[in-house]
Amino acid sequence: MNKIIDGEVEKFKNSIEGNIVLTCEGSYDEVEIENTFFLIKLYDRVTDNLRAPWCAIGDKTIDFGGELNLKECLQGSFLFYDKAIGILNKSIKAALDELLKETPDAIILPRIDQHHLINSKIQYLKILQEKGLISNDSQLLFPIDEEGKWINFKNEKHYQKLIEYLTLLKKNQGDPEYRTKSMKEKKKAFTDKKCVLKLPYAGSSDCVLYPEGVTYEDYRGDYLYWLAVYLHMKGNHEKIHHLGCLGFTQGIIIDRYNPYIPLLGEFRCFVANGDIIAISYSSINTGGGFGSIKSLLLKSSIKDKSDTEGYFIYEKTLELVKEAFTKSVSIRKYWDSHKTDTENLMDLLINPMGMMSRELNELLQLNCNRYDFVVNHETAFPGNGFKIMVNEVEDITYGEASYIQFGNMDKINLRFQHLKYYQEKFPGKIDELKKIQGNLSMDILSESDPFEGMNVESLLKSYENALSSGNLTSDRRKVRTSKRSSKISSRRPSSEKSF
Repeated sequence: MNKIIDGEVEKFKNSIEGNIVLTCEGSYDEVEIENTFFLIKLYDRVTDNLRAPWCAIGDKTIDFGGELNLKECLQGSFLFYDKAIGILNKSIKAALDELLKETPDAIILPRIDQHHLINSKIQYLKILQEKGLISNDSQLLFPIDEEGKWINFKNEKHYQKLIEYLTLLKKNQGDPEYRTKSMKEKKKAFTDKKCVLKLPYAGSSDCVLYPEGVTYEDYRGDYLYWLAVYLHMKGNHEKIHHLGCLGFTQGIIIDRYNPYIPLLGEFRCFVANGDIIAISYSSINTGGGFGSIKSLLLKSSIKDKSDTEGYFIYEKTLELVKEAFTKSVSIRKYWDSHKTDTENLMDLLINPMGMMSRELNELLQLNCNRYDFVVNHETAFPGNGFKIMVNEVEDITYGEASYIQFGNMDKINLRFQHLKYYQEKFPGKIDELKKIQGNLSMDILSESDPFEGMNVESLLKSYENALSSGNLTSDRRKVRTSKRSSKISSRRPSSEKSF
């Protein structure tokens, strides 16, 4: 095993070292911005593309060549992750230090500690769930057993429990994934309480799965069960040739299937220190391909400097939003016929998303980010009213597809405008970031007490203190908790009504 892992680590090291790139965004001389923004990215020599560095681990597939059994492969995966995260952290810090030495006035985003927080997904989702910004239906599972110890597959008890679950799951015959192509299938997936299994740190759709034969309520809090579900979906466990999506070594995310995401769409909000400056929109109504994400809203000042407070609404996209909402039996009643379409958009979506964006920004002390909002599936149940929730948070290295239509329609480089707005509106934040960015660092979570991963207040404290401390090294290792926050159960009854 060690020989295989050492080889994979060496390949990973060669792909990372010297390939962390700090890219300069936009032509700042033209707009007289004193400071220059640099974004942390990884140059992928294979695809000749720049990407988010953490995806190099999250999307990584280890080639075991069919030489090892499942137990050895899992041990190797955890070992690889711990070594790889150290290589990545060291390389990012070295690139940051080198740039600051050459360009002391550079502003580097995302903040190095936030880079880890956002890309982990599971850490910020834990915080958002505690604060009511996502559904309580989601299971956020850290690799911790019922005794509060890190999962370790050298521990025979952990491995045997995993094998028990795999044996149980093998009884499920047929297609390992459920289908959601038709409207009937989407509704059935919701009423049958189907789930979506997601793995941290990944940027690939290969790490988002739709497992058949299980529900989001099953085995709550049981990391080993859901790891078994993931492995079961990947096929043969006797002699493994490849094992990917290595974020499973850090956690597993289980969401209830939400039919409102494809039907009503996702609203990608580009946020600077809590202020929404633009929103793009996609749903099954917006088509497919690279241009399927449509421009919906833009801060008026980006188009017209004299209008500092208003928004410009893209009418054709608004029509698509209205069409999606009025076609939904459970949602159309919220689109008020006595109001204009713009008023409905503002009241149902823009204003609530604005409030939640400010709350989220204050909570995590973020700067320039993209917050993706969706209609909460709980809206389907009588008495809940219309609810939205956060689906995902992205850092400033968000994908070009989410904003390219602003460039196609209005010749606007939205990422550049995002940074420009942040610079002009919040100069004090820039000064604060300059003072601390050279001293920020992050420890590896798996080296710390397992309970720290479930302690929301310690997570918040760690990130909130960064701007005032002048030096952030994750001190979550010092936090101790005597009892686990939730017990494991196999299934729990539900009285929910059908969609």
